[in-house]
Amino acid sequence: MKRILILGCNDIAKRLLLALIDDPIYHSGICIASRNKEDCDELKDLAMSKGERITTAGIDVNNVSGAMMMIRITAPELVVNLLPPEMSPNALELALQAGASYLDGALFNVPAEPTEASLLSEQFKSFGDFRSKGKTAIVGCGLNPAGITAIIGRIAKRDFDAISGVDIVEIKSGAAPKAAKKKGDEGILYSEDIKMPSSNTDGKTHPVFTVRDGALKTEEAFTISAKSKEGNTVYVSDNEIITDILKELPSVKNARYFTTGVKPEERIPPQDLIDTLKDLGLLSEEKIKVGDVMVAPIDVVAKVLPKMSGAAEEGDETPLTGLYSLELYITGTKGGKEITKLYRITGDNDKSKAENGCDALRYLNGTVLIESCKLMCNDKWNRPGVYTPAEFEAELLYNAMSKAGIKIEESDSNPII
Repeated sequence: MKRILILGCNDIAKRLLLALIDDPIYHSGICIASRNKEDCDELKDLAMSKGERITTAGIDVNNVSGAMMMIRITAPELVVNLLPPEMSPNALELALQAGASYLDGALFNVPAEPTEASLLSEQFKSFGDFRSKGKTAIVGCGLNPAGITAIIGRIAKRDFDAISGVDIVEIKSGAAPKAAKKKGDEGILYSEDIKMPSSNTDGKTHPVFTVRDGALKTEEAFTISAKSKEGNTVYVSDNEIITDILKELPSVKNARYFTTGVKPEERIPPQDLIDTLKDLGLLSEEKIKVGDVMVAPIDVVAKVLPKMSGAAEEGDETPLTGLYSLELYITGTKGGKEITKLYRITGDNDKSKAENGCDALRYLNGTVLIESCKLMCNDKWNRPGVYTPAEFEAELLYNAMSKAGIKIEESDSNPII
């Protein structure tokens, strides 16, 4: 049971609040804070209607010293950060100054081209500070990576004597990727033309990263393809889950992440537009300060350009539609025999929007974060420093996810390729 400060007022904050009210054994007080206090007050009224008193506050996490007045009043024991990932460094600093533990839902600033000496997200820079203060910070408490590593860890003990490899297939939107346009067709510049693992501004493919024989390896994008259970063509791509597996699950010697995409040779981007952006310095990956946030110009340009692929990232303006699917193809040995099993989570984006007000992926991410918060409140995750949930017993989160209604379908399978 902890005094909880929730940073950010959104649909996940509302779900977390209702979950905590429904079972008060997890908290001894709740404060919800964001820049827009009026939104927080709406949740305060909701809590009051259910017989629960909470406090609200206006806060700007980019002004850590200014936020400390509110922090001293609320005296949180756990800070739950639901703000955009790029605000996590300041939210971590707030938790440290408050003498509180910390939880968030996404990894931030994982190296684009990781090395075995540099696998960690931005949040891990605070490891020593949390450790010296005897406080715990758990980061990345969404379906990816927390949910995925929990499934792998639990399945490794239950269904296998040893795991040799994991292939992860994620299809965020049931819509098929749009066909790539040919040279001269409207002269449209797409986000994928300048920023994605598949291609870069010289027309060549970026390397993508996998785990092979227990080490980080590079592969040429689009040279490895497969078919999902529903028949979608998927390609090996980059994802933070790969580095989390390498760091936190050393017994998994081979791991790859697949998702949908459009092969670069099917498209010749308008080079004149790319050259103009280069001349203006807008394709630079060197971060600059914009307001209170450090961003790379190329990331901003890629964000505002239209997407060519139907596989939108969470947070993109492109809505997720159709079926969301996460497939884990796990290969290993059982009783001296090599087997492959498929573990699958699905969700209907359109149905979820109608019932929950958000797409299936965001709903799943929120569910994992809520269950993670409960584990923190009960001191099930308690170790000074900064970690992802893979540091702890996988069965804890796996069972919590199942109890919360995340259905994991299991079946025998052949390897994906």
